[in-house]
Order: sequence, then structure tokens, then C-alpha cells
Amino acid sequence: METPSEMSGYVHNVSPMKDGAKSKFFRFDFQTSEDESRKGICFSPQKRSFFCEKEQSSSPCKISKVSSCSMRSSDFVVNEKSSVESTADVGFPAKRPSIRSVSVKDISYLSVNDVVRVNVKVLSIDKTEKVTVNSGDEREKTDVIVGDTSGAVRLCVWQPHVLELGRSYGVDAKVKLFARRRFLSTFPESVVNEVGPIYAPDGIQQIDQVRATGTIIGSQVLSRFYKCNSCKRKIDPTETKFLCCPHCNMKQLRERSKEEMIVKVVVDDHGKHVHLTCFSSIVSTIIGEDSLAMKSDDVEEKLLEQEEVELMYDAFSNTVNSVGD
Repeated sequence: METPSEMSGYVHNVSPMKDGAKSKFFRFDFQTSEDESRKGICFSPQKRSFFCEKEQSSSPCKISKVSSCSMRSSDFVVNEKSSVESTADVGFPAKRPSIRSVSVKDISYLSVNDVVRVNVKVLSIDKTEKVTVNSGDEREKTDVIVGDTSGAVRLCVWQPHVLELGRSYGVDAKVKLFARRRFLSTFPESVVNEVGPIYAPDGIQQIDQVRATGTIIGSQVLSRFYKCNSCKRKIDPTETKFLCCPHCNMKQLRERSKEEMIVKVVVDDHGKHVHLTCFSSIVSTIIGEDSLAMKSDDVEEKLLEQEEVELMYDAFSNTVNSVGD
């Protein structure tokens, strides 16, 4: 689909501001006719208030000097050189893009940031964790595995939504991509409601659990840090009695702060080299000692001295979550 340099229509689904590699950006849908819309990405943060106002008022606008986008998640780009302005009637009414219902199998063929509705059964639930989002706010997130007759997929559930194990739900979610795998995530306007029982075959809830068995042929301590007791962000290690978080300025006793270590290992699994990430608790289990009480060099060498290991890891993130006997 060619991108004209000038378009008129209605704005829908303006996203929160996000941090890009070089600049902040936000996404939106732009309705260009009664039954057609395009996905836009804007790298001009000050224009977001204009787009939000147009979405809330359902009034038309004109966007000029836009360019084509090479990313599959967007159709066109708005930047600092682009201009936005109100316009008169465009000849068609505002119509929020309908959310299409899809099966789990269909998700692998969809574009990133597509909004879809799935009717699924909750197959497994990970523990809820607090995450600091781009705005600096802390929000609760729970990763669950959901499925239907066609398969299973990871769903990231953000507060205030809560899903219960074994129950079935209709969920509005966005398609996301991490480590070349698509997954689903709820968003602030998601509609989540319980539906009648959905059948999902037994044994598919562990789709992301993979086993690596072999010898550790490489190890590297990537980082050691403390976790802030307030905002949960990283604090660089120090030998001082007190720590001061550089993110929220909260001061705390070092001895009452949780220490953490991240280690990368390479496992030779029958000729296949598997690169995995381990946290301190996993490392301690592998070597049979308190890894946090050891120097980084000693941790790396102790890992390399181990005989054959069996590690269960999440194929979604390549993070080890358990060690075999």
C-alpha cells in the first residue's frame, strides 16, 4: 500500500509514549476512509497532545509530509518535519477499528501491535511481579499461558486484570514480539471477560519450557548489583554501609538490600551450543555454594568445573528457571 504525503481522517488508539533507541515515539491508527485505516508511528513527542485531543473528540485532522515506514508494525512515519492540523468534514464518519477475533494459531501470522480478541483457557500462571514502565510508574504484571484447540501462547496480563487458572476468558490484546517469538499483552483499554469453557488439549501449557543437558563450556558474570527496596531498580555494588538508589534517591542499608547476580553460560548440548542466562539462585544450585559470597572469577571457574548439568529454561527469554537432579 503506497503512502501519500498528505492524509486526512480520524485518529484512534494513541499509545503511551515509548523510549526508542534514539528518540521517544508513540503509535496510533489513522482512519482514512469509512472502512480503511493505517498504522502510524510518530517521532515528534509534542504532537501527541494534538493526536489525543483528536481521538477524544472524534474530529478529523490532516497530516502532511509523512513518509513510508520500513517496519512491519507501521505503515507511515510522522516526524518533526510533518505537520498536523484540524480539517473540515472529510466525508465519512469516525469509526473505531473493530477488533477481530482470532485463534491462537493465527497469532504467528499477525503484525506486531495488531489488536485482536482471543477466547482462551488459562493453562498456567507465573508469579506476579512489579515492573517499572517507561513512564516511571510501577505496575503489576503476570505472565500466563493460555490456549484453545489450535495451540497455546504466552499472555502478559497487566493490572487491573486478573485471570484464574483453569477458567476461560475473552481477552482484547496486542500482538508483541520478543526473542523472535510472538506473544500477547493486555493494554489499558483491554476488555477482559469470562466466557464459557474453552477446550485446550492437555500438555500444551509448557510450550516455552526447554531442557538443555550437557557440559558448561563458557561462563561470564555479566553484572552484580543490589535491588532498590523501593523502586526495585538496580543499584551498583559498593562496600559502603548505605546505598542510595540513583533512580528514586531512596537510601537504605546495604545489608538489608537484596543482592543479585546475572551470569551467562554456554552449554554444549550434544554438539549444539545453547546460550542461557542464570540468576544467582540458579548459579548457587548448580555449583552447590552461595554464589553471592564468591568473587566473580571464582563463580565462572566453578561453573566450568561442573560435570554434566540439566537445565530447564524458558525458550521465550532463554532464562534458566530450574536445575535437574
